[in-house]
Amino acid sequence: MQNMDKNWRPTQGKNQMGWMSLEIPPVQLKEYTLEEVKEHKKNNWMVLDNKVYDLTKYLEYHPGGIKIIEKFCGKDGTKAFNRNHRWVNFQYLLKKCQIGTVSIKSLQKKKESNFLMEN
Repeated sequence: MQNMDKNWRPTQGKNQMGWMSLEIPPVQLKEYTLEEVKEHKKNNWMVLDNKVYDLTKYLEYHPGGIKIIEKFCGKDGTKAFNRNHRWVNFQYLLKKCQIGTVSIKSLQKKKESNFLMEN
């Protein structure tokens, strides 16, 4: 796994099994723009597959350390996630962190922006 913080060690009980047994009450999902996600970088918001996650509670459970996740907060981390963790079902793993979805308008704007950059 590239970019893993080799000095990071999970706190006692802060492992994937601990995460899976942690109970977090569900929240009412909302629609957010990519700009709103960017504004919440310090709140550890990230987009994965057009879903918005608040990863604050998950950070200390991540086996690769906190720093690598923080690098993608405020952004769409889908490509990086798929590059390093294709086999992980993040929808299941992070479902208790999901706070919303990316708005259709925001996605269209991103598509148009990517198209302009490619041409």
